[in-house]
Amino acid sequence: MGEKQRLTISIDADMKKLLRKYKRLSGKSHSEIVREALRSHFEHLEEMRYDFNPERARLYYEMLAGGEHVILDIDHWILFLRELNSANDSAFWEDHRRVARSHAEQFRQRCIPPAEVLRRLEACNFFTLSRSSDRDFTLVLSSEVTKRFIKTFLEEVFAGMGIEVEVREDYSKLRLRFAENTRNENKKED
Repeated sequence: MGEKQRLTISIDADMKKLLRKYKRLSGKSHSEIVREALRSHFEHLEEMRYDFNPERARLYYEMLAGGEHVILDIDHWILFLRELNSANDSAFWEDHRRVARSHAEQFRQRCIPPAEVLRRLEACNFFTLSRSSDRDFTLVLSSEVTKRFIKTFLEEVFAGMGIEVEVREDYSKLRLRFAENTRNENKKED
């Protein structure tokens, strides 16, 4: 490990409580706890290399921490949608529209622009998002089976937000064109 060097850091009262708690639980010294935390943090960064996207991590945290979202294996997702598409269950599709309207209300209340709505859904791995212009977006789907689910959801969300959008279908893509008066800017915009 080499020669140890002393490092002085400042912590707030909450961090001090956490350190004391972890010290009691682990039986380790404060120095050991901080060294392990730093080592773990940097090892994690090394494993991720340049794949780490802080904005996506923030979105995941925001969505999962509230308990309103779940992580689902893509194969299960496709199986569920394949079954729903083959059954053509009208009650499911009406419930899906109702959920979309609820999302629209939340997005509208939080003043989330359409481009950010699409970025949030991309973080859910519903599709890969490509932006052609301020008004034009292409959604590359992970499977053709997901098309109806995503298209229905987006049409209902944007209608509920009072946003005019044309959604065109390709085999494995959805192409969205927002009306000229739609504001797609966002303070986090690339």
